[in-house]
Amino acid sequence: MAARRLQVYERCMLSTMADYAGRQMEKSTLAELLELANRTPEERATHMHETLKVGLSRCALRLGEMPFGMCNAPSIKRVSGSYVQDFRKVLQYERHFGHKGFATQDYHEITKGIFNAQKGTMLDIAKGVFEYNEDLAAVFGKNLELAEVRKDVPAVRGVEDSLDKFFTERLTMRLLISHTHNLATPQDEKTKKDSMMVGVVNTNTQPIIILSRAFTAVRFMCKRDFNMSPDLEVNGVKHDEYILTEKAKQHFPYVHTHLFYIFLELLKNAARASVIRGQADHEEAGLPGKPKLAPIQVFLP
Repeated sequence: MAARRLQVYERCMLSTMADYAGRQMEKSTLAELLELANRTPEERATHMHETLKVGLSRCALRLGEMPFGMCNAPSIKRVSGSYVQDFRKVLQYERHFGHKGFATQDYHEITKGIFNAQKGTMLDIAKGVFEYNEDLAAVFGKNLELAEVRKDVPAVRGVEDSLDKFFTERLTMRLLISHTHNLATPQDEKTKKDSMMVGVVNTNTQPIIILSRAFTAVRFMCKRDFNMSPDLEVNGVKHDEYILTEKAKQHFPYVHTHLFYIFLELLKNAARASVIRGQADHEEAGLPGKPKLAPIQVFLP
């Protein structure tokens, strides 16, 4: 009898997840993130909870439905299972305490635990892609290159599309959890007045400052890996000169941590291309010493 009740419960849980996964996931604009600061803690927590139910269910089922056998990779199944457990946690809390419990410290700890537990998801998904590649290679041969066959095999493009959507939904949830938690952190009046931060939104984001930080990190990586690094030019001007101009002082509200990672990835790709091209040209010309590297060129409006 107990086993039968468990089966009914699991079927209901799966049906519930399918219901929420079929709903549109609400994404917030910068204006909406800033507006959340004017809502009560209860309203913010309820908004986060409703978004989590949709996001967790969509992430779990999306991974479980990955095409062309991708869903069977052990790491993918493990990540999907973790999202099912997280969905179960928030739904069970709602069933026990109702909407009035979302602004409590207990629920804060639950969502904080979900946020921290999902930090390693990127590595798990990367491992799942590697496992998937190995499985396909065992069937179709070791010379299989997914990047080459994607044009001919729609299912491979389907995997890419599913992963893009998964990471977008994951990022949306993590951003909202972090934003809601930061808004709930007590601050004295002076700290509030002096702070440029509203949750995760920096109201005084200066793109050139973020770019400079990203370039510093990329330059370190280049010198570590290649013992050389290209220079950076912004709007045709050397970086160190541009940051002293009036144009460099422009600012706007933005989630500056996201902007940093965007700049970091772009600069990493550009720096690597500059180094590889410089080394190839230098070797082809048979020149002595270190190669001359083309600068990374960035254009800001």
